Amino acid sequence: MSQQRSAEVMRTYLEEVVGKRRYELIPQLAAEDMIDHSQPVRGRQGLVNHVQNFHRTFPDVTIEVKRIIASDDEVVGQWRLKGTHSQELFGVPATGKTLEFDVVSIFKLRDGMLVDYSLVAGALEAAIQMGIPLVPKK
Repeated sequence: MSQQRSAEVMRTYLEEVVGKRRYELIPQLAAEDMIDHSQPVRGRQGLVNHVQNFHRTFPDVTIEVKRIIASDDEVVGQWRLKGTHSQELFGVPATGKTLEFDVVSIFKLRDGMLVDYSLVAGALEAAIQMGIPLVPKK
């Protein structure tokens, strides 16, 4: 497909699905056989589960898309989230604290549809905000 379609898939996912909870758009963005590497369930349902769990973790989340870099069959989106930590995250129970950190979403596309999703989250930044001691205990 095109760089424009790749960027459109990422922007729609981030701004509409993640930012506005428009789960009904997922079939327009993701192939039926897609893989979300953060989920045990394959296919579109895995992506739905991922985003719904994210919204339970950060029920008041706001996001800012910082940049999107696209090729014909891959796209990277860097975004910043801000929200109240309301469910376990990185093995840490809910703290009720407002967290703010960067996330990078990486999509591979086939025929203009998402087929492979990986992400990298600012775990260190989030850990500091959750109050996790970063020095080993003696």
